[in-house]
Amino acid sequence: MRRAIPVVILGAWVLAGAACGRSRPVASLSVEPVTVNLPHPAVAPMRFRWSPTAPLGRVAGKPRVFVHVLDGGRRLLRTFDHPLPETWTPGRPQDYEIELYQSAIAEPLAAGAYEITVGLYDDGEKKRWPLQVDGEEVGRQEYRLATLVVPAAPAPAPTFEFSGGWRAVEPGSSKQVVARRCLDGEGGISVGAPPSSGTVRVASSILTSGGAPAVARWTVSASCSPLEVSVTGTELTWVAVPLAPAEGPACEIRFLPAAAAGGVSQPLCLEVLAWRPATP
Repeated sequence: MRRAIPVVILGAWVLAGAACGRSRPVASLSVEPVTVNLPHPAVAPMRFRWSPTAPLGRVAGKPRVFVHVLDGGRRLLRTFDHPLPETWTPGRPQDYEIELYQSAIAEPLAAGAYEITVGLYDDGEKKRWPLQVDGEEVGRQEYRLATLVVPAAPAPAPTFEFSGGWRAVEPGSSKQVVARRCLDGEGGISVGAPPSSGTVRVASSILTSGGAPAVARWTVSASCSPLEVSVTGTELTWVAVPLAPAEGPACEIRFLPAAAAGGVSQPLCLEVLAWRPATP
């Protein structure tokens, strides 16, 4: 008996330690829709509903959400990572929408069904937090929450014709931007008549090399809309151009370089170009 007592005590201690080592979820998360239809070159919305239940503790960088699109072999094909729109506060829900897209300047995903996995991570230390979800954990705090369906037929969309000093399409900088097209000097995109009402989604940034800061400034405007947006950095700048069915060319989206600081000229790069039909 005397020899058995230490073994029993040790076993209880190990079990207690394992229980203490388990991390409780910092939030519950749901998304909708759980089946996302995404033809090429289109945009599809996805809504996130967070209910924070615990503080995140020490964060080296900023909390970010990763959204991965995986094939049947669990190979990463696309990402749609994004920051949380509000400060993380237990008891304060966050409800927002992101856009999944297939860009017109990138090769389309093959027709079929793909996994959408989601998680919350610290972009400084790359650590992840556990979540409570109605879905399967398929990796280290990575949760399968939805399915992406790419139909065989492309989406009805307006045509896009490039003019000006556009370079050839080149690989993008990440799985979030898989292809891009950069511009030297002025340029434009002539948008043909859309099949229905909707918006053209354009994302652009300034190309730099060797870690140099983005010192140039570009202006994006549209002949069919009063919008005018400045692009001044390496982060994606989004522009939404509303369109309605019309005869002939519906709109001209213009890209104009402004005077660069210190006389340094840096190209603008078109990172995403896609069509989002209006919601019925």
